[in-house]
Amino acid sequence: MMRTARSKSRRSYDTVPLPDGRERHGPGVKIAENIMALKKKHIDLFPTVPAHWCRKDSKNIYLESILNKEKMYLLYLEFCDDKKIKPVSKTINREILILKNIGF
Repeated sequence: MMRTARSKSRRSYDTVPLPDGRERHGPGVKIAENIMALKKKHIDLFPTVPAHWCRKDSKNIYLESILNKEKMYLLYLEFCDDKKIKPVSKTINREILILKNIGF
């Protein structure tokens, strides 16, 4: 590390080394807002079930027990085929479920 810093300061005309390029970068892959909104709208189509074992101030949302993440994603793929849009990946789908505090 010291050799690199010294060589950078030798190459420049002043004694301050050049920045090393480890600044903050924006997100590599960004999903369009309209696609995310459509996915959230699809999740909202499913009826919620009150959970009797949770605390009364719980912010978690529970869906029917016949659903799971895989079935919900397959239904989402059919939904996207009907609307002729590109679906989000399974990873993004899982992240959206976590963000919305949805459990099964």
